[in-house]
This record gives sequence, C-alpha cells and structure tokens, in this order.
Amino acid sequence: MLSDGQRKILNAMDLQECSMPEMTQKSTSSIKYYISCGCLLLLLNGCSKEQILQGEDSVGGLTPRQAYAVSLEEANLDETALGQAWFEAGEQAMSRAVFVQPPFREVGYMDPKEVTARGYRIQLQQGQRLSVKVTVPSSDSLNIFIDLYELPEVVGEPPRHVATADSSNAILVEPRKDLTYLICLQPELLRGGKYRIDIESGASLGFPVAGRNTKDIFSFWGASRDGGRRTHEGVDIFAQKGTPVVAISDGYVSRVEETRIGGKVIWVRDAIRNQAYYYAHLDEFLTVQGARVNKGDTLGTVGNTGNAINTPSHLHFGIYHIRRPRDPLPFIHNVAERIPSVAADTSQLGHWVRVTSRMASLKNGPYNESEVIENLPRHTALLVVGGSSDWYYVQLPNEKHGFVRTRYIEEADAPIRKMQLASGQSLKYRPSYSAVSIDSVGPNSQVTVFGEFQDFVGVRSPNGRTGWIVAMD
Repeated sequence: MLSDGQRKILNAMDLQECSMPEMTQKSTSSIKYYISCGCLLLLLNGCSKEQILQGEDSVGGLTPRQAYAVSLEEANLDETALGQAWFEAGEQAMSRAVFVQPPFREVGYMDPKEVTARGYRIQLQQGQRLSVKVTVPSSDSLNIFIDLYELPEVVGEPPRHVATADSSNAILVEPRKDLTYLICLQPELLRGGKYRIDIESGASLGFPVAGRNTKDIFSFWGASRDGGRRTHEGVDIFAQKGTPVVAISDGYVSRVEETRIGGKVIWVRDAIRNQAYYYAHLDEFLTVQGARVNKGDTLGTVGNTGNAINTPSHLHFGIYHIRRPRDPLPFIHNVAERIPSVAADTSQLGHWVRVTSRMASLKNGPYNESEVIENLPRHTALLVVGGSSDWYYVQLPNEKHGFVRTRYIEEADAPIRKMQLASGQSLKYRPSYSAVSIDSVGPNSQVTVFGEFQDFVGVRSPNGRTGWIVAMD
C-alpha cells in the first residue's frame, strides 16, 4: 500500500492524466479485477496455487502485487501518468525479460526516481525444484513484489501465474511441465534501492540408494531393451548388494511383491505429487504393504532379482504419473552446482559507464553463448542496473537492456572530450528529441562529454547537471 508520505508526494506532483488500457476492467459487483500484470490478464480471485510449496502472503485472496494494484485504482492513481507507467513497467518486464539459468546470482539496483521492473526467463524441467530468493538491505526503501509465471506452450495464450514470494521474499516450487518460466520483480512507486536475487534449481526428491548419486547411474531413461522391442522406463543405479534402498519422499507403500521381470519390487505412493515410485530387483524387503514412510526411510536393499539375475547388483527405479512413466533423472539428480559469485563492481550500480573497446556485444543473458541483442560502438553510454558474475546488467539510454562483459566497460567519470557550444541547447533527460528538458546550456558554454548515443552526447553542464544534448558536427 502507499504510505501517507508517498501520497503527499504524488499529490504535489503535476501528473498528466491518462486513461488505462482497454484491458483494465473493473466490476466491483462481482469483485473481479482484470489488471495488466506483465502482459498477463489475471483474474485476481482465481490464481492457481497447485505448484506452491512455500506459503504466499495474500490480502483478501489477492497476491501482494494484485492488492497493491487495486489500491492504486482506489486512490485513482491508475489514471495518472505515474500510475500508468507502473502498469506498463510490469508489461515491459515480461516482454523484455533476459535469459538466465540456475544457479544464478545478481546484485541489482532500482532507482526510486524511476518506474521500473525486471524480468528473468529460465527453462526448467519437470521434476526439478526451483528456489528464488530476493534479499534487500534493511537500509534501502525497496519494497518489492516477486512473482513467478509459466509461459504458454501455445502462441497467443497469456502467461499463467504460478507463485508469489512469501514474507521472506522467497519462492519454492516444483514445475509441473518442461517449460520456460518467468520471474518478475517490481517495486512499489517511489521505492528503490539495491537487491540480490539468487535463483537455484535441483532435485525435488531424494536419491533412492543410500550413499549414492547420479554418478552411479549407468543405464538411463529411453535405452533400448529386448532388441529394440521396448525402451527403458527408468534408471539403473548400481551399488553393492545389500546397500539400503530408501524412500525419496513421504508416502505409503502401496505394493510389496515379486514379479518375473522386476524380481522383488516395492511401490510407494506419493499422494502430494500424485506419483508412484517403483523400486525393482531388490535383494530383500524391509517394509510391508500399507506402511507409511518418510523421506529417507529404508525400504529394502539393492539386489539383482528378476530378469537382472545375470547382471551386477543394481536398483531399477521408475516414476509413474497416472500409470504413465516419467524420466526419473530430473527428480533425483542431486549433484549440486555452486552459485556463482558476483565479480562485477557493484559500486557502479546506478551509475553511467561507457564502452571502452572498439565494439561490445549487448547480450540477452550473462553467458558467452547468449544471443546478441546489439553491437555497441566505443563510447556508447550505459546505465548499470545490475551485476552477475563478470557481466554488467546495463540499460541503454533508450531503455533497451542486456548484459555486457565488464572488461569492455569503463567508468564515465573521466571526460571523453570537452565541447564548446556555439549556440544554446536544451539539456534533455533522455537522448531523444521528444525527451523532457531538465535544464538549458547557454551559448559559448563549455561542457564535458561522458558518453555517446545515436544523435546525442551525454554531457555535464557547467553547473554540474548531467543530461543529453544533440551532437555537434
């Protein structure tokens, strides 16, 4: 909600009024609000929570961001230019989201004088567990909304809201499909400061053989069986005979039996995930049918019974959902990757920098293989809004953004050159002919140039103001 101080600031500002987009509709009689939320029309009283493992805060059934959007409408701030910009920032965060992959860490900055939002796209497999954690220094005024969306498989369909961060600014979910997901960060109006976002993924379940990991799997999902007449519907985990086989989640033992192919087998039912886990070729049973088990409980021991009688001892492990097999590997892959540290100079957050090399690539992710958005010539001015590994997350003066290697960037404090203006010019907030003028520079004034962008140069005027003027031939 807006504080009294924020309301006073807004009331004191001369804001241009404008109407909301047609997509924003309100029907108070049915208590349904359709509010633009990052290219997504959300039915506020009908968001799915089926994937949420960690509780979310809500106000009257709404997520915190939705409740805040309603408060803007109730205060008629959605009819102001500033309120309109807040809704548009959410849409742009979706459409301009950068691509990252867990494990990922970024230290970022949101200027309280700007209306902004950030979007991060990640590709996840069913069976993984996604963890998102945003940390905000207590000294900063940043009050931030954190939401997770599932991007549609069918072109033209809207994204689907999956989860909202809890009171500790954390999200913990298990994706229900192999899809691209989007994390959206957006602060309240007139709030800003530094933040750190950590994105990690890993196995959603335990490992079925005690003391082993995925390095002990030597036969994977889909491998040919019986001369190609069938495929392997699981993974084979090799271990010494007698090694404990354990429950990978809480559940109950639905079957304990001996079959021709599987030998001694155990089925465990996971009601929360609506899945069944199949343990085969056991040497002995150490549980009974109907038993309730907790994650890590011993069910039996590794063996080579059934059609594995002539092979080394191993556990055949499978996962079934509504009797359909699933590749178990993403569910149990437990080799953790260390989250990379931030080597970029975070003291540059919120400051202008410039390209120091002849050409630098602006990319849509902080990786060598990331797609190139644009090639930036030397002296291009950039605003640093984040740092990840040895990449700067930067914003161009036209608000296009992406990642640039730190080694191609230098501080913009030292002037490139000095410029004598024969005639006076308007000092503009942005390098655009239609941008707002924040000051004027008189004729015969000398300015220092700190960066360039298209037809404009970034300068510091004689009175110390920073802005943009038209480049002189």
